[in-house]
Amino acid sequence: MKVPETTPLMTGNPLDIPNGGACLLQLPPDTSSAPLARSRLANAMSQLRFPSTTIDDGMIGLGEVIANAIEHCPVQRRADPYTPPELWLWSRTQPQRELIVSVFDTCRDATPQIRVADLLDEHGKGLAMLAAVSQGWGHHPTRSRLSPRRTPGKRVWFALPLPDTWPDPRQTFPPARTAHWLHTLLDARSITGIIRNDRNGVSLLSIRADLSIWIYPDHFTVNADGSSTTRPLTDLHDLAEGVVARFEQDKTP
Repeated sequence: MKVPETTPLMTGNPLDIPNGGACLLQLPPDTSSAPLARSRLANAMSQLRFPSTTIDDGMIGLGEVIANAIEHCPVQRRADPYTPPELWLWSRTQPQRELIVSVFDTCRDATPQIRVADLLDEHGKGLAMLAAVSQGWGHHPTRSRLSPRRTPGKRVWFALPLPDTWPDPRQTFPPARTAHWLHTLLDARSITGIIRNDRNGVSLLSIRADLSIWIYPDHFTVNADGSSTTRPLTDLHDLAEGVVARFEQDKTP
C-alpha cells in the first residue's frame, strides 16, 4: 500500500480510516440525529467492507448511544453557547483490532449506566444490548472536536471488530511529520505546554512529567506512570483521545 504524503487527520472519507484518519460529524440536537448518525455509520462501514452482521450491530449500538445523549443531555442543560453533539469514527489495533464509534455531548455529569432492568425498563435493556453487540464500550470526560471553542463534555464509545480484509497497520511515516500531526491534534483540544524535540530520526513529545510519547518511523512508544506501551502509527486518533481523556479526567471533581 502506498503511504500518502499527508495523513488524513479528519477528512470525512471513510476510506482514510485504515491509514489513521477519522470521520467526524456534527449532529442535530433532536431525534433526527439518530437516523442521520446511523446512515453515516452504515455508509462508512459498507465502504470499508464490514460484514452485514457487524453493520447491523453498529446500528443497534449507535442507536442506543444517541438515545442516551438526547435523553440525558437536553438542550437546556447543554453548554451556552450551544455545542451540538458529535459522531466520531476511527480505528485502532490495540488492545484489539476495532472500529471505534463515539458520540460526544456536553453533559459531562450525565453518564450512562447499565443497571438491572425489569421487563418494562427499555433504557437499561438498551445499554445491556450495547454491551452484547460490541467488543466493549465506555465513557470518559473529553472535549469537542468540531466546535471552535473545544467545549468540555463527555464521550460515550463502543467498539466493533474490524473485518478480516482490513489493511496491515504496519505503516511508516517520517517521525517529525507524525509528531506534528499528534501535536496538532492535542493542541486543538486545549492540551498546551507540550515540548517537542525532533532529532536523529526520532521525535519526542513531552506532554507532562508523567507522560511522554516517542515517535519512531513505524510506531509510538508511550511512557506513562512508569510503564511503557507500543502502538502502531495508525492508532493516531485513539492515542490522542486517550491523552485528552487523561487531562480531562484530572479536572473532574
